[in-house]
Amino acid sequence: MGRVASFDIETYCPVEEIDKEEVEYLKSRRDYGEDKEGFHRDLFTNPYVSFLVSCAFFYPEENRAEVLFIGDGSPAQEIRLEEKTVKVSHMCFNPSTGLYEAERRLLEEVWRRLEGIDRLISFHGKGFDLEFIKVRTIIHGLKPAGFHSYFTFNRIEHYDLKDLLSVAGRSYKLEFISKRFNISIDKGGVDGSRVRELFSSSKYEELANYNVRDALITGLLYERCLYYLIPSNEDILEEFKSLGIEEANELIKRALTSSMISKDEVSCLIDYMEKGIKPFYNSPSQKQIFKLGKLLSEKRLTVEELCQLLDRRTLKHVLNAYEEEQDPIT
Repeated sequence: MGRVASFDIETYCPVEEIDKEEVEYLKSRRDYGEDKEGFHRDLFTNPYVSFLVSCAFFYPEENRAEVLFIGDGSPAQEIRLEEKTVKVSHMCFNPSTGLYEAERRLLEEVWRRLEGIDRLISFHGKGFDLEFIKVRTIIHGLKPAGFHSYFTFNRIEHYDLKDLLSVAGRSYKLEFISKRFNISIDKGGVDGSRVRELFSSSKYEELANYNVRDALITGLLYERCLYYLIPSNEDILEEFKSLGIEEANELIKRALTSSMISKDEVSCLIDYMEKGIKPFYNSPSQKQIFKLGKLLSEKRLTVEELCQLLDRRTLKHVLNAYEEEQDPIT
C-alpha cells in the first residue's frame, strides 16, 4: 500500500490588494446580492487571488503529523488523539520576504511531501485543496516531480471522504460529520471563518494548530471508513467472477489507475507465464495495461490471482508496456 497521509490546507486573500476592476469582474460571475460575506468566502477559495498559507499532513500509521505554514512561532508539539498522542513537527516560512516568495517556498516543501505519499486522504481535496495547489504551482512556474502523477496520469490514490459521505449529491461540513462519528478534537474555538482574521493579525500559531487538527480529524475519519473505501481481496475476486466479460473489463479498467508495475512484479509475471497458467478471463484494453499497480501494490490481489484473471496475451502487453515505461518504474 505504501505511505498514507491525510491532509488539509488553509488559504488567505489580501482582499484590499485586488484591483477594483478585477473585484467587479469576480462579482459579476455570480449573483451575490448583499451577500458580502459569501463573496469574500469565494475570494479565499480562488487560487487566482489567494495564497496558500498553511498545509498540514497526518500520517496515521506513523502516529505523526506536520504542518508547514507562512509565519513564525511553534504550534503544539503533541496532540492528544483519542487513545494516543500524535507528535507534531512544523516548518515556518517568514512572510517578511513577501507573501508571494514565502508561498513559493511553502509550495516546494508541500510537493516534497506529496511526492512521497502513495495514498492521499482528504475532505473536499479533489474539489478544492489539490485544485488550489495545482493552480498556485502553475502560477509560480514550479515543476515538481509528482505533478503529473497527481493531475495527468492519476497514479496516486486519492480518497476524498466528502464524496464517500455525501447523500444524494448533498455534502456536509467536516465538523458536522466528525461529531456523528464521535470524533472530538479541541480546535480552540477556531473555525474556517476566522482564518483571515488570524493571518491578518499574525496569529500564525493558532492558524497552524487549526490546520493540523483538521488533518487529524480527516485521518481519523478515514480509519473509520476504510472498509467502505477499499474492498477486500475476497470482495474483488467475487465481483470479478460474478460479472460478464464486458462488465468485468470495465471493472479492471477502473482498478488499473494508480502506480506502475514494479520490476519484481514483472519478474513474477514472467514466471507465471512460463508455467502456462490458464486464465478464465479476457484482457482489458492495451492502453490500460501499463497501470497495473493499484491492485498489486496494495497487496489486495496477488500475482497468482491476477494471472488467473488475465490471459497470456494481456501479460505480453504488460511486459511490452514495462519495456516502454522502464524509466518511470524505478
